[in-house]
Amino acid sequence: MLTVQGFGRVPELVAGLTRDLRVLWALEELGLPYELEGLDFQHLATPEHLARSPFAQLPTVEDDGLTLSESGEILCYLAEKAGVAGDMRKRAELNRWCFAALSSLEPAVLVVNLMEFQNSDAGGMKPQLVKFVERGLGGFERRLATREFVVDEFSIADILLTTVLRQLDGLGIIDKFPHVVAHKQRCEARPAFQRVLDAQEDRLGVPRGAARRTIPERRAMPRPS
Repeated sequence: MLTVQGFGRVPELVAGLTRDLRVLWALEELGLPYELEGLDFQHLATPEHLARSPFAQLPTVEDDGLTLSESGEILCYLAEKAGVAGDMRKRAELNRWCFAALSSLEPAVLVVNLMEFQNSDAGGMKPQLVKFVERGLGGFERRLATREFVVDEFSIADILLTTVLRQLDGLGIIDKFPHVVAHKQRCEARPAFQRVLDAQEDRLGVPRGAARRTIPERRAMPRPS
């Protein structure tokens, strides 16, 4: 059975945004059995965990002697394990859009997200970063204009795109991209994702709905001491 190391405790402020949710969502969709080991932040710098994740991050996955870190790679592995990655050509197309979500979109999204939480424009750089995000969104908008999901059927590419875009909830940045908005709503409504969010709220002991708050709603919350 797969063992997932995920967050056992995080501030309520980031409930529903942690990267272990990508892996748990994929496992639920693929129907792969797993057990979850919840770790706190102080465990990430231990020798045991650094052997799993050189960068002291979560999630990590252990499967029959194989240890993986990096959420994108883990999802690619799970698709292979479940037999849904397809032949070499299909796999290449799937990887193309997974990498697009992680490299063409997420780095700038992360910085914009951090600026929003800190109420900062980093010396006037924020508009330029938003433009960079919009350029990436434009690529996905064109892709989704003629299809329901990023690749032929729902896949790990949709999971990665959706979890990246959730970091912009409530900021209005994606609103000018109607196909992206519709895709995100379709994916978030999937029962497997709702189960994962509910389970994280239960695990963290936070109020129901905490993992579904927008960024402005989170920003208005008291900061953890």
